Amino acid sequence: APLAKAESEHVAFVAFGFFSAGNYYNLIQRIDNNAGNYTITIPAALVSNGIANISGLTLHKKYLFVASQTFGHGVNCQRYDTQANTWQDIGGGIVHFCAIRGLLYGINYNSDIFTVTNETAAGAATYTKIDTAGWDDSTAMPTCFVEYNGAGYIAKADGIYRFDGVKAQKILRLYTKQLCVYNGAMYFFAGSWLYRFDGANIVRLQYFGNQERASQLLGTDLSLSADSDNLYINTVVTTGGYAIIDKDDVAAVGLKRLYVYDGAAFYLWHETDVTLGVSYTPAVAVISGFVYDIFGNTTGSYVWTSTVYTFNINFLFDPTKTESTSM
Repeated sequence: APLAKAESEHVAFVAFGFFSAGNYYNLIQRIDNNAGNYTITIPAALVSNGIANISGLTLHKKYLFVASQTFGHGVNCQRYDTQANTWQDIGGGIVHFCAIRGLLYGINYNSDIFTVTNETAAGAATYTKIDTAGWDDSTAMPTCFVEYNGAGYIAKADGIYRFDGVKAQKILRLYTKQLCVYNGAMYFFAGSWLYRFDGANIVRLQYFGNQERASQLLGTDLSLSADSDNLYINTVVTTGGYAIIDKDDVAAVGLKRLYVYDGAAFYLWHETDVTLGVSYTPAVAVISGFVYDIFGNTTGSYVWTSTVYTFNINFLFDPTKTESTSM
């Protein structure tokens, strides 16, 4: 299923991975507005490292920085030259990278924050610890690290931390995930609610729990992305064998929905039934006027599929402008 994402105006990268027969398997799909969707060749250590899936992707300068750490296990960080299509092992044990004011930082599974220097030179980068965001405990491993208003924001099980380049301070106590910056504010999910935070005020906007299974064993899988005009919300939920609140049950499938938020109202842009494997997670990316709505699926063996629904933003509410390709 999709594990991590990094996107810019012209290109996006999505990491997929799954666990099978005692090993983790990873791959990275590149979505390019010129070259289309394709899988890039990654170092052997990332393909099947037997330890951990890819945990973070970050675009910095002309490079994609790849982290693969979970609870103290994983492989060295890798750097991909997006122009030369080459890789470099840069060492370090990082869960997420984040570029803040043009400088690269990283956070590990124990929430220690590092400056990352010499990151574009040949050989290993230099990692220098600055501070720790809350608990120095792997059970509170950070799930997201993004830049907003010149500072880094870190999502953890005990809340959101703000890192100003020197100190990390807890600013919210909500259990959050999927931090995304849109229209001058930061958006995130907590307990199936979508929140907006502008640095001073927090607003609870919309509840997406209407897609939860009646058994409450599984909730909705969620993904966020944004461009200058809209916030995009991708959701996937199991429906087979269970009733959900706003749709009749459909046996042995899942329900995938893409919502659009323009700062004033939410719209359901696309809805489709999907067949679910053992693992499934949505992702959404925006590149040069197109929205790429990604649904990843695994069967539990060495087989993975990824369906990419492509939407032209110029035809935002015209379902005939939807294309679908499988990877």
